[in-house]
Amino acid sequence: GFTADRFETPSVYLDSSSNIQILNNNIHDTSNFCVKMRSTAPSNASNNVLIKTNILTHCGGLSLTEPTQAIAVYGNNNLVEDNDISHLDRAFMLNNGGDFNVFRNNYLHDNFQSDWPGPGWAGPSPQPTWQGHMDAVASMCNTGMLPFHQMLIENNYLYNVPDGDSKFALFQDYGPCGSSDALVRYNTAKNLGSYFLISNNRVKNVRLYNNSAVDIEIGIIPTKNWEAAYFSQGSTGGKLINNILYNNSVI
Repeated sequence: GFTADRFETPSVYLDSSSNIQILNNNIHDTSNFCVKMRSTAPSNASNNVLIKTNILTHCGGLSLTEPTQAIAVYGNNNLVEDNDISHLDRAFMLNNGGDFNVFRNNYLHDNFQSDWPGPGWAGPSPQPTWQGHMDAVASMCNTGMLPFHQMLIENNYLYNVPDGDSKFALFQDYGPCGSSDALVRYNTAKNLGSYFLISNNRVKNVRLYNNSAVDIEIGIIPTKNWEAAYFSQGSTGGKLINNILYNNSVI
């Protein structure tokens, strides 16, 4: 692997690429994504990519506007596993579209509003401003992009992301593109700012089995009453079975 820091573009950028392995790297303090698959059109899809055992931190930390996600996937049959990701904003991992993408055995931890103090910070200027939306895995589809299908989020551990609108899993289909079928199982979340799950904007068949969530809905936004799991806006076929949701403000 390699160590990468202070890149002005995504440190690892894939466009219409296949059968790539990104292993054992230390990527930090970039001005954009740490690892990104281009997602402007279906023709950009990258397939059969393995992203494994990397350490990613402060992705987008040198941005002039706001921090970014650590990993953004777009394509089919991609595997993201055994990565250690911390101290960033927006999302640890993002699925922008594609079929049979897997996010498994990742350690996602320690993200705080204080990491991104924004204007008034005493250090080098400018400093990116914290956006208040920190998701373990976010999946969405905008008009003209690939929908996502048959997605697996399995055995990930999310710890110590207590501030603001911070979620474990977010599924949205803005297109609408026809996104459907995500399985979320055997994951653990502790000290989380808001929802464990949101499924809305017409995403179908999101299933949660055998997950554990403790001390969630503890975010700093006092005007909102968080739910542990939230299905809305045309989401159908969802299932919430055999999960442990403990010490949450609203269920």
